[in-house]
Amino acid sequence: MISQTSQPVPEEPEDEPARWRWYVRLVNSLAGRLLGLTVLVVLLAEILVFAPSLARFHYEWLRERANLAYVAALALEGVPEADPEMGPRLLEEAQALRITLRTEGQAPRVLVAQGDASEQTIDRVLDYTSASDFRGWLWAMDTLTSPEGRALRVIARPHAHSSDLIEVVLDETPLRQATQVYALELFAVSMLVSVVAGGLVYGVLIYAFVRPMRRLTRNVERFRKRPSDATRFLPVTRRKDEIGRAERAIRGMQAEIHASLRQRERLAELGGAMARVAERMGAEFRLTPQEPEVTCTF
Repeated sequence: MISQTSQPVPEEPEDEPARWRWYVRLVNSLAGRLLGLTVLVVLLAEILVFAPSLARFHYEWLRERANLAYVAALALEGVPEADPEMGPRLLEEAQALRITLRTEGQAPRVLVAQGDASEQTIDRVLDYTSASDFRGWLWAMDTLTSPEGRALRVIARPHAHSSDLIEVVLDETPLRQATQVYALELFAVSMLVSVVAGGLVYGVLIYAFVRPMRRLTRNVERFRKRPSDATRFLPVTRRKDEIGRAERAIRGMQAEIHASLRQRERLAELGGAMARVAERMGAEFRLTPQEPEVTCTF
């Protein structure tokens, strides 16, 4: 009984759908990977530009309101018998709900307030006297997504060398609206600049590096199909970098392979010629009549 053993035949991979072929070629190509790296660098540059600029705008907007509040506080403190309506007008100009002045060695003084200061609810405190840049960026991002009607208490110094502190309680809605408008404008401008700069860099890299590598690859593939054709040698440029060195090395290997093939062809021709000569000589030897043998009898 003859037993037959069947070996499993490996299944051939199915062809990928046509809609994915361009994507696979792009991912596996040097240009595609360079494009991905360029996009990553553009996004990183966008983040590095967007975050500090937004935090700076957020800080400057609050600092302007704090300075207006400090001027209003000094005006009201210097004029004890001021107009009763002067306080609300100053609050409206500073867009503040409450202004508190803190002087070193003195108790805090609530100079202007809308309603009862003790009943005002503070949702978030922003202390810019000891805030880092990263915390300022977090505050700016928090303002972008803040709910409606949130109240902030901002603590800041009127100027760098001042010993006074100004506390301003204000509605965050105008700040959120201004921050959102600035964020959209900043994102559009910075993205446009980043995309243009990234596109220029990508184009230069494609022209300077990817295009020569494509030419080198195509030439090697053409030479592999017909290595005996000397017209398919890689043309050497005057580049002095690694690509130029690779071109000269490949050109040298192509010349060596071509010379080796030519030598093999000549040896094959010589062997064929010698075989033909030997065959002809053998044929002539067979056609030559043999002399009869002479037998002597005594």
